Amino acid sequence: MEQNKDGSTTVDTAAERARAAVTNIGKTTPVNVTGATKEASEGEIRQLLEEFADAIRSGKIEDIMSFYDPGLIAFDVVPPLRFTNANEYRKNWETQFTSKMQFPVSYEFSEEKLQVDGDLGVFHALIHTAGTIKEPQQGEPKEMDCWGRYTCVLKKMNNRWRIFHEHFSVPVAEDGKALMNLKPGYQVSH
Repeated sequence: MEQNKDGSTTVDTAAERARAAVTNIGKTTPVNVTGATKEASEGEIRQLLEEFADAIRSGKIEDIMSFYDPGLIAFDVVPPLRFTNANEYRKNWETQFTSKMQFPVSYEFSEEKLQVDGDLGVFHALIHTAGTIKEPQQGEPKEMDCWGRYTCVLKKMNNRWRIFHEHFSVPVAEDGKALMNLKPGYQVSH
């Protein structure tokens, strides 16, 4: 048996790791990620988000939905307070976006940040969306041009990243109206 610097044997150390692993089943433990693995994950997520943006630009609902985990939890600017699965959220995409817009549309991330730790990734950005509304409702402009705030949490499952939490919002003025035309760098004066 090989002896370690601390006097323990290699077998003892392996047994201790095994005991620790069994003891920690079901508990959250930090994932040790090497720089190369983290960089690869960041690249995979950035590629996925660009493909996701392309799907939104095209307005193809099947393509858009392919990026979501079925158990998705989503918060959007329209009711309800939360969507509790991807099927529910699909209806929102269809009624609020894919059936209303002429495609392609412009959909761009700005000021984006991505953090990856093991099999989880958190992405947040400002999103600029612009396009033509097919049949505007009364008081609605024909051209849509808005900025929003976007956050998503991704999880790698079965060797593929999926969005399992999404949050999209816009700032609200003191009178309660959504500020859909607010642009980056705008300062609110009080």
